[in-house]
Amino acid sequence: MTGTTRTIPSDQVYWAVLTLEQAGAQPGGTPSCDTAVLDELFAEYVPVAFERVKPVYTTIDRTRILAAAVSRERLATLVGPGDTVAVPDAPPSAFAGAADVAPLVYRLNFLWGDLEPRPVTVAKWRAAGIAAAAILLLTIAAAVGVERRAADLRVSAAEHRTLAQSALKGLYPSASSPDTARTLLDQDLDRLTRTRAARPTLQRDAADAVASLLAAWPRGATPSEAPKLRTESLTATPESLTLVVAMEDRAATATISDSLRSITGWRLFQPQFTAGTSQGGAAAPNAGTLNLRLVADASANPEKTGGVR
Repeated sequence: MTGTTRTIPSDQVYWAVLTLEQAGAQPGGTPSCDTAVLDELFAEYVPVAFERVKPVYTTIDRTRILAAAVSRERLATLVGPGDTVAVPDAPPSAFAGAADVAPLVYRLNFLWGDLEPRPVTVAKWRAAGIAAAAILLLTIAAAVGVERRAADLRVSAAEHRTLAQSALKGLYPSASSPDTARTLLDQDLDRLTRTRAARPTLQRDAADAVASLLAAWPRGATPSEAPKLRTESLTATPESLTLVVAMEDRAATATISDSLRSITGWRLFQPQFTAGTSQGGAAAPNAGTLNLRLVADASANPEKTGGVR
């Protein structure tokens, strides 16, 4: 964009400093408040009808706004078709010594809004057109890429269908159509699944469980060293063992528990000891009843579950 800058004599400009609670953040920037609000405040300082002037505003600080206006008729006589900027030629005498205000005067461009120069408008439209064209080209490129990818996938799918039909034709040459061949294939797969399924493991015998228990039961070097106890009850299934014994000395609980934990393929629950009387009926501080429960360990090797055979 090309254009020239036109200056307006400052004595032909109406000036004012407007005060607002929140004018703006950066000196020389556009005020954050609405232009209609500023026009209403500035109209009190302009001695002519406000619609006959063209105002412009810039922030001085967070609470002050520098306002300037020039007659639209005078602006039309001073500005030519090729001008893109029209600013006051100097700050007014009242602001000549104000270091924070005087430099801002040269940012007050009256050619904005309805008086925006045609070169500026054309440049904006050109920039918007270029942006729209770039977006359109990117969209087209993305669409072409997606379509090419879809076409490749369609070709690949067609090749796979051809290969599948050829394989089915080779397996079932008597089939009247590919759909019939697929039906026959599904039937064969279903039959193979049913006939080749793993057969269930043979049920273990409860006698094997009892044999494993007896094999692991602790024995002393001599009969006198074996734990003194009496079997109250024994329940055995292929999957569990429940044993209740009366003991004269609970100290043997640890020995029995350690021995039963060594049975391969079985898991021992926490033994439960209940204090009671000795086998003869006399009171004994260490006598009582021991409850033991073992279950088959599903994670063990099925061939070894059940212990020693």
